[in-house]
Amino acid sequence: MAHTPADPAPHTSEAARTAAELTAAQERETRLRAAHEFYAAELEHDRVLALRGELELLRDAGPRD
Repeated sequence: MAHTPADPAPHTSEAARTAAELTAAQERETRLRAAHEFYAAELEHDRVLALRGELELLRDAGPRD
C-alpha cells in the first residue's frame, strides 16, 4: 500500500524524533563547551592570582643584606 499525504510514512516521525535528539545533543555539547571554557578561564585566573601572591611575597622578602 502506497503512503499518501494523509498517511505519512512511519519513518517520518522517527526522522523527526532523531532530528530533535540531534538538536538536543548539539545544544548540550554547546553548553558543555561553554562551561569548560568558563572553568578553564577561572582556573587560569586563580593561577595568575596565586603567582601574583608569590611574587609579592618574594618582593616583600627582598634581598637580605
